[in-house]
Amino acid sequence: MDLICDRSSLVSLASVLYFLGQVVATPLAGWAADKYGRRPTLLISYGVYAVLETALVFSRDYISFVLLRFLVGVARQAMNSAFFVLMMEWIPPSRRGTWGAIAEVQYTTGVLLITLIAFLVQNWTHIQAFIAALSVVAIPLYWYAA
Repeated sequence: MDLICDRSSLVSLASVLYFLGQVVATPLAGWAADKYGRRPTLLISYGVYAVLETALVFSRDYISFVLLRFLVGVARQAMNSAFFVLMMEWIPPSRRGTWGAIAEVQYTTGVLLITLIAFLVQNWTHIQAFIAALSVVAIPLYWYAA
């Protein structure tokens, strides 16, 4: 997208919009999980997340990219909120701290894996395709876990 030199600030704006999507989703995700249930909210948000991550591979202009990133942030936060609350409801109180910490290991592992892939590939479209493929492959895992 040629975001270099005088347009490099647009890279930071894309990140800000992603996190703004998470901020917007926080109250909505809690409401949806309470009204419709945690499992349906988790599964629907994960399905939407996988579709949006796949759509990002095909974005060719900045506006569609940042709009999709905003929506990915919304879906990601809905998924995180529903997953964490559901997990805390299933786990006995004496084990919640341990399992809450273990749940974050998967996120850290994912970030490290993406960092390695980004180092090896160095093309944002291919990196995004890798993320989308992992998202689609993980859908049955979420169905099983929830």
